[in-house]
Amino acid sequence: TLEPDRWDKFYVAAPKFDRRTKAGKEGAERFERVAIDEGKVVVPADMYEHACRSAEAVREDEFGSRLLTKGEAELSAFAKCDQTGLGIRGRVDYFRSTGGLVDLKTTKSAELRRFWYSVRDFRYDVQAAFYLDLMKKCGEEANMFYWIAVEPKPPYLVAVYWASEEMIDAGRVKYEEDLKLYKTCLESNKWPGYRDSGQLTMEAPR
Repeated sequence: TLEPDRWDKFYVAAPKFDRRTKAGKEGAERFERVAIDEGKVVVPADMYEHACRSAEAVREDEFGSRLLTKGEAELSAFAKCDQTGLGIRGRVDYFRSTGGLVDLKTTKSAELRRFWYSVRDFRYDVQAAFYLDLMKKCGEEANMFYWIAVEPKPPYLVAVYWASEEMIDAGRVKYEEDLKLYKTCLESNKWPGYRDSGQLTMEAPR
């Protein structure tokens, strides 16, 4: 989706071979050897199709396709955290010249409420705040964070969302606390799990 030229150049779909037979197994191995010699990665046929169809769905979406223009894909950024002095880094899926950051997410459901749960469960708010602040530290204008959510199975539905100011503020508080904890762990060489010791009693599901 982000680098279609690289996809065509470095990835190839594996034909369907019947690996239960000697001929099929030899054919699959021969195909893989040739692909590797050509510097290509062999992708299972169904996975290859889902990737291509998902990319097509994003490019056919009016808003999603517009977001992936006038910018640079896979942009790496490096800086230092002012509060902790730690080195920080990130890799933005797509950075627009107007200051918008775009992140592509495959998701089981791109429907608003279901994707909101993904934001909560996978801490996408933390990612949004961290990346916006990181790009600003690198001297770039960074003013909006967008998600292009695409379902990687038929009918490959697409939706575009962006983070509110309240979400960015909440994510910033979380990532700053994360960095402080990380620094403490580095200095003490203690890396706590869920609990230092003892057992936890769990309630029966309601």
